[in-house]
Amino acid sequence: MAGKHINRSQVDLYLASREQMTQVKAAALAHISVSSARRIDNGSWHPSPPKGDRRKKWLPLWHNVCVPYMVANPHTSAHELVQFVASLNEYEATPALRRALQRKVKKWKGTNNIATVSLERTFHILRAAHQGVLPVSELSDRAKSHGAIKEILSVCKSGRLTGRNKALLALALLQALPLSHVQKYIQVSSSTLYRWKGLFVAAGFSALIAPRQRRNLLVNRSDLKDAIFKILHEPPTLHGFPRTNWRAVDLKQALQTQGLRTSLWTIRRIIRAAKYQWRKAKIVLTSSDPDYREKVDHIKRILNVLSDEERFFFVDEFGPFRIRFMPGTQLCKPGEIPSVPQWQKGRGTLIITGALELSSNQISHFYSEKKNTSEMIKMVEHLRHEYKEARKLYISWDAASWHISKKLAGRIEFLNGWALHDSAPLIELAPLPSRAQFLNVIEAVFSGMSRAVIHNSNFENVEEAKGLIDRYFADRNQRFKEDPRRAGSKIWGREPCLAVFREEYNCKDPRY
Repeated sequence: MAGKHINRSQVDLYLASREQMTQVKAAALAHISVSSARRIDNGSWHPSPPKGDRRKKWLPLWHNVCVPYMVANPHTSAHELVQFVASLNEYEATPALRRALQRKVKKWKGTNNIATVSLERTFHILRAAHQGVLPVSELSDRAKSHGAIKEILSVCKSGRLTGRNKALLALALLQALPLSHVQKYIQVSSSTLYRWKGLFVAAGFSALIAPRQRRNLLVNRSDLKDAIFKILHEPPTLHGFPRTNWRAVDLKQALQTQGLRTSLWTIRRIIRAAKYQWRKAKIVLTSSDPDYREKVDHIKRILNVLSDEERFFFVDEFGPFRIRFMPGTQLCKPGEIPSVPQWQKGRGTLIITGALELSSNQISHFYSEKKNTSEMIKMVEHLRHEYKEARKLYISWDAASWHISKKLAGRIEFLNGWALHDSAPLIELAPLPSRAQFLNVIEAVFSGMSRAVIHNSNFENVEEAKGLIDRYFADRNQRFKEDPRRAGSKIWGREPCLAVFREEYNCKDPRY
């Protein structure tokens, strides 16, 4: 810097800036010293003690309480020691206390040569108990004196999976084995282990292995079942799904829009319990009629206001089926295996045309040669004559071509024109939606008849089959005349559902 002229004003500015920086540092140090101090009761301030002195407040607790407990239970973990201290109601299990005791327990065990339980030792004890070769003499005094130790060892060897895991946990607790090792052996979550531990400590081993009572399961709720099947019978497009068949996820979403929250597991469980099969849902369970809701609501409105002078009928045909040796389940003696020939000579065919009256649960039937409009006209005239004391007859059937023919509609119009002259009831049709045979209540009656009469049959001719079928329907009608309720354990009680029109019912058994 030789040869350069230094301005006096620059020097003064430099010295002033140095003095200002010194004052700022002094103020910061003063603030730090004040903030690091702590106030005592008399209001004066003094610096906080060093960090090492902060741990000294736990020394009376450690020497007077913890050390005697550790001497009596040398394999106690730090977690158990913290719980013991907290149980005295004199100290709060704060994080600071927990960390302090963890350090002191580790140091104390190292000083007194208390070896921690290794993973191999834990596995050796649990594996021996699992195999049933762990003698009671090798257990600790705490385990030997436990009242349920024999039951614990027995369940460890021969219990079911969950019970065996619970018994191994109980044994580990009595042996003071680390739960982290137990978790690796029985492969369950730590939350489950601590939940089992709390139950064992609070209520004992019998409460730990007692089966959990699962009550009020959603799969047993009748309202949820009815809601699922009601939705299942409707086309998915009515609920805003661009599909032709239902999925479980769509059913769940449709239920949620109605205020019913459930899981996919519950939906699938209910459907499987009803023996529904998803591969047949498009044919058996779902109607594709765009006017499905209007037709069903029309039938429900009629049934809601049906008077004593009116009758409602469900009409359908059963068959044609061939008279032959039919397969089925039967009682067999030891070594007997029933068989049915694959190729049989037919002994005739049968078609049953029947009508079910809902209010009295009575069946009217006759045998037909074919399924056509003439047979439907014959059934209409038969019901008109049999129930001539009624004022009006409602007839419901599926959307078969001979059920909706112009010839049939013209005949019904003609009969209604002569109703007043003949003192006969009026006739009104209430057709079911197309592809909705599951809503036809008479299908349930036909299914029950097939299980009782045709299943496992070997009729010699058509007349023998007719005789037994007539007797079945006669017994059923007589039973429901005497007792209008469901016929208990009688053979017609095997019908898939009650003779009541409900959307959630599946009246047609796909096997018959």
